[in-house]
Amino acid sequence: MKLMTFEFTQEYKTYIKSPRWKAVCARYWGVYGKKCQACGSRKSLHVHHKTYERFGRELLADLTGLCQTCHRLVHQTHRANRSVSLRLVTERFVAAKRKS
Repeated sequence: MKLMTFEFTQEYKTYIKSPRWKAVCARYWGVYGKKCQACGSRKSLHVHHKTYERFGRELLADLTGLCQTCHRLVHQTHRANRSVSLRLVTERFVAAKRKS
């Protein structure tokens, strides 16, 4: 049986739909601008957790803005090798996309 990852738990789903998370996202976009930090797209944007360490009490440094495509690719890369932290996978992905 495949283990569920945190982002598929009920706790995660409930929080992501909450007014509290919406306020965190608005604060993030206000500080960093509404664009994907990897590719620069301004469409289909998500605020991505680089870590779940402080889930529900995130620091803005725990988050990054990604478009839907980049967000999917970051999680796909992380799921392929969970021995590397989500933060490191995210930071490497963003840096590589900015160079291309």
